Amino acid sequence: MLTSSLSIRRPSAADGPLWAQFLAHVQATTYRDLIGPEFGEQQRAAASSYGAELTRAFADQTRAERRIAIRSDGQVMAIAAAGPAPEEWETSAGFVPAPADWQLTKLYVHPQAQGTGLADQLLAEVLPEGRATYLWIIQGNERAHRFYTRRGFADLDETFPAGAGWGGVPMRRMLRAG
Repeated sequence: MLTSSLSIRRPSAADGPLWAQFLAHVQATTYRDLIGPEFGEQQRAAASSYGAELTRAFADQTRAERRIAIRSDGQVMAIAAAGPAPEEWETSAGFVPAPADWQLTKLYVHPQAQGTGLADQLLAEVLPEGRATYLWIIQGNERAHRFYTRRGFADLDETFPAGAGWGGVPMRRMLRAG
């Protein structure tokens, strides 16, 4: 099984660049048809500066729960992050009050690891049992929508445009009650 050859752990400061490169790659692939190919180019271009930012953030493990799954050959296979809500960007954009005080902010799995149970394992590690949690989802990402629905998340009756970097595509929140 794929997960037996993985190391799943909290990311260290040294993992910042790996996380950023993986995220840029997987977002470019995931959102290519929803946002366009220029989105992937923007994500890849921003990966090195984001990696430096993550190096600093990963040194402080007090505010968020994060996990990185790395294969024995060094290939990142998944990332997950959750933490206190709302985030600063949500407050600035007026997306308050938040529907819960905890938010899943990242869950991305390499296509080779999808369907292996890795995403469920990471969710269990970053989401406290019984705690109300919400997430943002890009409208049209049906695979993710089905995944989260099967895990108890329900759509909230709201739609917002994503920021300019995300092409202004519609997004919405999903909530899992505590």
